[in-house]
Amino acid sequence: MKVKICGHTRVEDIAFSAIAGAHAVGVVFGFPSSPRNTSEELARRLRSSVPPFTECVLVTNEDGIKRANSLGFKTVQLVAKPERLSLIREQNPELRIIPVFYVGKELDQSVLRFYLEFELVLLDTKSEKPGGAGVPHDWSVSKLVSKELGRVVLAGGLTPQNVEEAIRVVEPYAVDVSSGVECSPGVKDHKKVSEFIRRAMSVG
Repeated sequence: MKVKICGHTRVEDIAFSAIAGAHAVGVVFGFPSSPRNTSEELARRLRSSVPPFTECVLVTNEDGIKRANSLGFKTVQLVAKPERLSLIREQNPELRIIPVFYVGKELDQSVLRFYLEFELVLLDTKSEKPGGAGVPHDWSVSKLVSKELGRVVLAGGLTPQNVEEAIRVVEPYAVDVSSGVECSPGVKDHKKVSEFIRRAMSVG
């Protein structure tokens, strides 16, 4: 099981996540109202602090993706309208794009076609809040999406306490956590980070 610890705002937390065994770390950029949003300077500094063999992902939108290269990122977790995804990918061939699919109470099968061309798709809880809701969604719906799309990254309200059950239900390729391992927005609780990674890997 692959694990991504997202929403980093401090170099020391990125270092700890990597040492604890996270396969990827995430940095939010382009969402000014998010408490985990970073400036260009901070995003660049966080990216440069990531050790070898740990992937660093820029979590951003259609405007922010224009800055990905200059900030040093090669992988982008993209929040954009489904119908825009293919064009954005064509315009940024040098980037590995992981689009975000927002899971609601029911699955709209017609939307899935926009995600089929991507190697990985991140599943998050549908919300009006930027950068994720921080609450779980119906994992049975995520399981349907996972079967249709193949490799998915499960996010949305995961914690050390529920990640094992989530993995068993959805059977994702990877899991992603942000607020579920924090002591305050953007500040990671190292004990929770370690426990989340340990529990996730014990299942996968």
